[in-house]
Amino acid sequence: SIVYPEIAEMQTRAIVGAAIQARTEHVEVKPRLLLPFVVTDHEVDLISSVIVASAASTCLKSGFQCDLNSLEISIGAMIETPRACIRADRIAEAPNVSFVSGGGDNLSQLVFGLSKEDSDAFMVMMKSKKSKFNNEGQKRTNL
Repeated sequence: SIVYPEIAEMQTRAIVGAAIQARTEHVEVKPRLLLPFVVTDHEVDLISSVIVASAASTCLKSGFQCDLNSLEISIGAMIETPRACIRADRIAEAPNVSFVSGGGDNLSQLVFGLSKEDSDAFMVMMKSKKSKFNNEGQKRTNL
């Protein structure tokens, strides 16, 4: 979304448009927009400002008096890189962020340096070997 903000704009228009339609049909929805692979609060600020502006524009064009808050649309950030973990407090406190979500699979793959294809086999192998070692990684003598 940093390189191609038009993607975030298009997705926001679609989600806000659907939320407006649901409201006019008396259907309660509470969409949650999740920003993937963010690494800094600055990045979240840039992307979320595009989302807020696109939502306002969509509401204005629809003639429906609304904004993200009145439509109960929340913006969150996915914490799925080691750098995002280190900066999670700042990301969580970014002005337009109302929730964060941890990305277990991607984070595990990045921390261990594994591809998606290799990670399952590696983790199974590590779990099978775990019983042969104590908590400090030293080989047990009573095997």
